[in-house]
Amino acid sequence: MSVLLPRIGRPEVDAILDRLADLSVAEIAAEMPAAEISPTYSPVGGIRADASFMQELRGKVSALATELGYPTTREQAGLHAFDTDCAYLLHQELGITPHEAGHREVWACLTAGHLLDVAAWRWGGIRDRNRANGDVNRDTFRRLWWRIELLHDPQTPWDGLGGLGEDEIVAIMERPGVTGNPEVARAIVRAFMAKLAEDPSLNGFRMHLMRDAMKRLTRLTPFLVLDVLAPSEVEAVMSGLMNEASAAVSGSPMEFGADRGRV
Repeated sequence: MSVLLPRIGRPEVDAILDRLADLSVAEIAAEMPAAEISPTYSPVGGIRADASFMQELRGKVSALATELGYPTTREQAGLHAFDTDCAYLLHQELGITPHEAGHREVWACLTAGHLLDVAAWRWGGIRDRNRANGDVNRDTFRRLWWRIELLHDPQTPWDGLGGLGEDEIVAIMERPGVTGNPEVARAIVRAFMAKLAEDPSLNGFRMHLMRDAMKRLTRLTPFLVLDVLAPSEVEAVMSGLMNEASAAVSGSPMEFGADRGRV
């Protein structure tokens, strides 16, 4: 049976952040779990995660962060490794459904109420409150869980999210109107990785390749309903877009869709 996580509302989140956001990582850690938490739960749908569950989860996330520099050291490689490893950890340990994971209050409780110190370490502080208030795109841990839900593809020969850079992941994840369907999101990644394998010279500007392809895909959506296409058709669309994008970012003539022009 799936798990129901504790939830807190905006007033509680604001109270926690008002009190703790400006403290050091060590000072915030001493306050976890936050005293302001008075959780509610969904009335149906699973087993409630109690205090011991949340404490155990905190221990696992904190241990992972400690291996990568928490609480004092922040190196780019370590932060990227934390995002990747923590994404898998959360998806495996939480045991929640996409419906549960779609509620802002769930992530607000987890991030602000139980893991605010780790979030502060990850970002070098909580200057942007959306990093800890359950925001759909920017909450520290919400964004990680959804990366696995949408992008992890066990059918690929490369190492899941380890094959994507941060900017490339963001280019996909912050367009839910286009990539909310996991099969579409994974097809984008497969086409992207295949293009890089086909032409290694594109690795020098792979971020631009992904951005260009996503712009082209966004322009297609008023005319093409990807959700009703067969998997082979989705793969063909993504492959064509990557060919167009690679031609554009490398400055060569367009191979496909010249009538649609450059982005």
